[in-house]
Order: sequence, then C-alpha cells, then structure tokens
Amino acid sequence: MRASVNDKTFSLFEKNRAGWLYSLLLISALAGPGISYSYLYLFHPVWVLSLAALFNNQTLIRETWRNKPTRLHYLFFAGTLAWFAVEIIWAANKTYALKHLFYIMAGWSLSFILILKNNKEDQLKLTLRILFIMISVEMAVSVLEMTGIFRWPVSKLSDTVSFFGRKNELQYIVTSKEIGEYIKTVPTGFHWNSNNLCTFLSLVFPFFLLHKKIWISILWSLLIVTIIVAASARANYLAVTVITISSVFFASKSNYITILAVLIAVAAYSTNGFTFRNGEFSKVNEIQSFSRRILGLPPLLGKAKTEEPDNSGNIRAELIRNGLEALRKNYGIGLGGGNSKVPQEAKGGVGVYKITSMHNFWIETLVEGGVLYALAYGIWYCSILWGLFLVFRKSKKENFRYYASACLLAGGGFIIAAMAPSSVIYFFPMYLFWGICIAIIQIWKRENADTHSIRY
Repeated sequence: MRASVNDKTFSLFEKNRAGWLYSLLLISALAGPGISYSYLYLFHPVWVLSLAALFNNQTLIRETWRNKPTRLHYLFFAGTLAWFAVEIIWAANKTYALKHLFYIMAGWSLSFILILKNNKEDQLKLTLRILFIMISVEMAVSVLEMTGIFRWPVSKLSDTVSFFGRKNELQYIVTSKEIGEYIKTVPTGFHWNSNNLCTFLSLVFPFFLLHKKIWISILWSLLIVTIIVAASARANYLAVTVITISSVFFASKSNYITILAVLIAVAAYSTNGFTFRNGEFSKVNEIQSFSRRILGLPPLLGKAKTEEPDNSGNIRAELIRNGLEALRKNYGIGLGGGNSKVPQEAKGGVGVYKITSMHNFWIETLVEGGVLYALAYGIWYCSILWGLFLVFRKSKKENFRYYASACLLAGGGFIIAAMAPSSVIYFFPMYLFWGICIAIIQIWKRENADTHSIRY
C-alpha cells in the first residue's frame, strides 16, 4: 500500500512539474530584476530549465509547426536572431552585440514558450490568472513605495541594494535634500526603476480598464494612473490617456463608468485638481506642465518643481540626433545590437549623468537593426495589431473580444510607452505580451479554421 501511495505521489508530481515550472517562469519573468543577485535573475535558471523541458518534447514542437497558424511569427523570431548575429561582424563593440543577441534570444524564446503553452482558451485563462496575481502584488508594493513607508530592496532607489550585488546609485542621484525627498516616494516595484515599472503598468492597463468586474476595473485602473503620476512618468501618462480615450470604441456599456472615472482622474491630475495653477505636489506639477505642453498651452507660473540638471527632453533629442547621424554614416545598414551606445560614448555621453542609452526603443531599433529591419519590425508589429482587431471584430465569444481588445489597446499604447525607458530590449513583460497576443490569434484561428482573413 505504501509503495502504491508513493507511486501515485510521484506520478502526480511528474504530471504537475511542467505546470509548476511554467508558473515559476511567468512569475520570474514579471519580477525580472526584482528577484535577483547582481545581474543573475531568478528568471535565468528557470528559463534554462524551461528550454530544456521544451526541447525534450519534440512531438510538441513538430505539432506546433504543422498545426499553428502563427508560423510566420516564428520565422520573424528566427530572422531577428539571424540578422543581429550577422551584424556582429561589423559591430564596433562586439561585447554589446553579443549581449544584445543573448537578450533577444531570452526574450523571443519566452514568447515562444508562451505560444506553445497556450493552445486552448482554458490554458490562456490560467496564464492570465497567474499574471493577474503577480501584477496585483507588484501594484501593492508600488503603492507602499509611493507612500514612502517601504522600498523594494532590489531597486535603483533602495539604500540596501548593495546587499544584492548591485551598486548603490543613491549617492549620485541625491544631490540635495529636496531631490532626496522627491525620490523617496517614486515607485519602482520589481522593475528596478520607475520608467520600466510604468511601461509595464501601461501594458496591463487595458486589461483592467475593460475588465467585466466593475470594482476591479475602477480600483486597479485608478491605481495604475496614480502610480504613474507618483513616478512622474510622462510618456506613460500620455499612453494611458490615449488608451482610455481609444477604449470607447471597444468597451461594453458596463466599462463606461470606469472610462469616465479614469478620464476625470486624468483631468484632475492634468489641471492640478482643476485649479489650473501649480500646487504643493511637485510630481502633479510636472504632469500638469507636461499636459499643457501636449495641448500647446503656455507654462504656468508658480511653485518651482524639482528638475534634473538637464532637461529630459533636450537630452533625449540629442541622443536621437547622435544615433541617426551614426546610422547615416553607416548607410542605414544598422550599427549592430547594443551599438547605439557607441556614438554616444564617442561624445562622452549626454547630459550631466553622461547617458549613453537611446531612451527610445523605436529609434534604437532603427539605429541598431538598420532601415530594412526596422521596416520589417514595423510590418510585423502591425500584423499582430491587425490580427487582434479581426479577432475582436469577428469573435462572438465575450472572453475573446475582451482579450483581443485589451491587447490591441495595449499594443497601441506601447508605441508611446516604449519611448520612456532607457531600453526595453531586455524588458520581459514585452515578450510575455507578444506571446499572449500571438496565442490569442492562434487559438482563435484554430477554433475557426474557415476564417481565412486571419492568416497569421
């Protein structure tokens, strides 16, 4: 009897082991640098184990290639890896190019695993449920951070980060008491810095905005907007605003309350509580000033806001000019992965902090991959958005319409949001997002084999 029980326990463990490994992969990918020591993330060993388990299942891979209507996406993944591998030949900095190749290999393989694991709607629901729990945990951490009572230890703004093998950068950032008080309440979550956190939140925002449970929809959506304001993440603030306005074309009547609540919150933040003047909170002042610039209105006089020594917009503009000039000299072929930093380094970096990262993913893709690759990337990106739109338009399933519309809005908002971080090439939520988008299209296509208009 004891042997029988042990055999059943072992069999159950073997059956569920792949599921636990996949769940851990999702959790570690979302956490990214938040669970790490130095530059070794929890994700890395979990990713290696997941790849080993994947390649051990040759039947699944063969069936995937034969039966999935997403083979062109796989070809794009492989083509991306091949092109950046070739670019190593002429890349000025081979180390940067090799690192970049590793980054995209990890990212695209993560997307590939998600596509394979989500063959049916039930599997997709389970994936989204796991991600929802992890997102909620990170939002709770971010709320605590923006109140100043807690800081996730593995963060650029943590004073204990040196215990996790990272350099403490606070001594370089905090040049005055005012700036110290300012960054004390800047949330970073699990994503090391505020821009990456807010780019992640802008990606998941439509899933809450269009959620069928009103209390989840309103609470989570307003929390995301508030966290973005607390981080003074202006590009992401614009992204969630555009997403909210655009959502009226995809939302059900039950979502109109949330949309209205978010628009009222955006209007309140953009006008400093409808006062139309600078107020006490510097981060709200920054959002107000940004909103006025977007609308072409003159700046307001009032309490001075906390600023960096160099204007962020001017720094980004100079980074872009340097990159495009290097691309012109390269005849548009592409500098190679990671090598958009090279022309910045040649000029000694940009601004007081000697910045070398491009801080604009689309320009980075153009400069490093070249004109033809950037064009191919744009076509591939649009093909996914188009596929999602067709799923939304043709599906009679409420869940599929929700998945497709949320991903479509997130993909549109990401065009803006991706200009916020220094780079998103090693930003795992982006690759999780692409995997989910393609999985939605493939599930729909497999269940509706006669829908020839959804080809990829």
